[in-house]
Amino acid sequence: MKQHKILVSLTIFLLMVASLLILYLHYEGSQAVLYQFQNDQLSYAKHLSNQIRFYFQARSRGLKALASFTSFQTGDTRQQKLDIQNYARQLEQVYVKAVSLYDAKGRLVYATVPHAFDDVEKWGNIFLWAKEKNNKSKTFLTPDFQGPKSLVFTLSAPIFRDSGLSQDREGGQFLGVLIFTLDMKGFLANQVGFEDPPMNLDQIWIVDKNGTLLFQPDHPEMVSRNIYQSEGNCQQCHPSFHYVEEILEKKVGTLDYQITKHPQKIAAFAPVEFENASWMVVVNTPYGRVTGFIKKSQLNHLVLVGIIVIAFAAGSMLVIRNVRVKTKAEEEVVRWQEIMEERKRTEEILHQERNKLQAILDSMKDGVYVIGQKYEVLYANPALEKELGPLKGHNCYDYLFDQPGVCSWCNNMKVFAGETIQWEGPSLKTGKIYDVFDTPFVGPDGTLCKLGIRRDITERKKVEEALIDSEKQLRSLSNQLMKAQETERKLIARELHDELGQSLLVMKLRLNFIEDNLSSHQTGLKRECEDGIQYIDQVIENIRRLSRYLSPSILEDFGLSAALRWLINNFANRYNMQVKMDMADIDSLLPPHLHVVVYRTVQEALTNIGKHSQAKNVSFSVSRNTDSISFFIADDGIGFDEGLINAKGPDARGLGLETMKGRCQMVGGALKIWSREGEGTCITLSVPVEGGAKQ
Repeated sequence: MKQHKILVSLTIFLLMVASLLILYLHYEGSQAVLYQFQNDQLSYAKHLSNQIRFYFQARSRGLKALASFTSFQTGDTRQQKLDIQNYARQLEQVYVKAVSLYDAKGRLVYATVPHAFDDVEKWGNIFLWAKEKNNKSKTFLTPDFQGPKSLVFTLSAPIFRDSGLSQDREGGQFLGVLIFTLDMKGFLANQVGFEDPPMNLDQIWIVDKNGTLLFQPDHPEMVSRNIYQSEGNCQQCHPSFHYVEEILEKKVGTLDYQITKHPQKIAAFAPVEFENASWMVVVNTPYGRVTGFIKKSQLNHLVLVGIIVIAFAAGSMLVIRNVRVKTKAEEEVVRWQEIMEERKRTEEILHQERNKLQAILDSMKDGVYVIGQKYEVLYANPALEKELGPLKGHNCYDYLFDQPGVCSWCNNMKVFAGETIQWEGPSLKTGKIYDVFDTPFVGPDGTLCKLGIRRDITERKKVEEALIDSEKQLRSLSNQLMKAQETERKLIARELHDELGQSLLVMKLRLNFIEDNLSSHQTGLKRECEDGIQYIDQVIENIRRLSRYLSPSILEDFGLSAALRWLINNFANRYNMQVKMDMADIDSLLPPHLHVVVYRTVQEALTNIGKHSQAKNVSFSVSRNTDSISFFIADDGIGFDEGLINAKGPDARGLGLETMKGRCQMVGGALKIWSREGEGTCITLSVPVEGGAKQ
């Protein structure tokens, strides 16, 4: 026991010495790695700034070369577009998003991609700079803020007419501005993609010499803001911008900084100078990424210490190994006994559930069957055997449908694929119609089967057919009643017009005769005769209007389109409403027996609008569909609550809506009514067209 204590004490002492040594090595290694990483990151920042400058210089040369083309000197617009298109195709691989040409007045001549300057002041500065003759061979670079995470620049070059092509010997005439739109974000993404270890754009941000952030993926909301003009909400993450000011002051170097609620970072920065632009390119890396290498070294040392500890513990483990193996074997035996008992209980429960399921299926009055994947009937409940006879190893097609082979309508493949199908069909074996429900089912042996339940719906089908026949008879009777009603209306209208109208006309003539034969001093009687004649004229006009309402002769003489226009115009004049009508000639699209239905329905709808809606404006339109024609009537009246109207009985609702719906149903059409209190009413009438609407 004493020897064990000495061994343990010595081991603990050695572990403490090794731990102190590891801490010292970790500290020295951290400083060395950090110093080396700062130098490497600064080198990369300088490399990246040089690549950016080289990129701008290359694009500047390309822009000047394009501006020197003959087409830009001569003003040949067509050739300019061709030159720009050809040159733009060569620039697609170098992150030039668009090439734009503006004339001397600042108007866009051509652009490969539609583009507009949102900042009018910035465009004005570019244009004023371009017009200066001392900028003839220069380019102008400016950021184009298109979004918080974008990095787009415009590179502009002025175009002046060469003195050899113009009489102006003092620099040439200003012709316009040629602009490249540069995708610097794509360029930077390509540059960082070749770095080892790999970097990403979130580690790069750019600020100009005035302190305006041009690119900052970590804080896109700060893009285009100036650190010297920070807003109140900037203080939440940036208590100060001293680290940015230090970067702008030092121009080249490294520093450490930390933003509120963000990890500490190492930043290396280098300047970029090009034409009018002066920026600082900053490459930052979280401390955690740098110290990850150090932690890996520390982990290696800890692994070494762990090996020593493991070696020491191995001897002790060998002593107790046999005891643990024996204990584990006993525990494993107990565990397998519990598993076997649990499996036995599960099988008993499963057997009970199967018995319950079979009892339920056996007690069902509907036929229930189970079919295997080879069309064999594995189970048929008593109800099905009572109807079809004993099972005796039949296949499903001969047992259920009395077919010699697989049924043409067989759905076994779909069901075995996991689909549940409900269908109706007759059985030649029983002569009945069944509603069948087929679904996948796992049998007792674990194989996939088809469970089917079929219900005899023969009587229900007979009742449905009887209802359909009854509905057809009712519709035929309604059609005959409507025709009889129209015939009666025509007869009454004719009697009113011919008999009563002629009688009133005779009465008017007699009053005229009496008036003419009165002496000059019988003024009172003459006035009474005149009043009687006016009253008879009003009665004659009312009889004519009533006759037209009962049987509009214009519908028979001139067709549905003319009758609807006449009806709508009379409605507008009578109720003093503004009616907007959009209707083409539809007479040839509808059979004659539908003309009266459409006319009466529209007539009833307009009558309801005039009496109840209090509307000022009404719209009427007609639309053609493939197999129907729809009529739309809408008003801006007071509307009504559809729920309250539908809740009333047919007697309380009145005959108007019921008559309209009845007419539509009689011809197989549909009537839809939408209304809301204070929002007006919209009525849609759709009538079928046999053979489709003719275009």
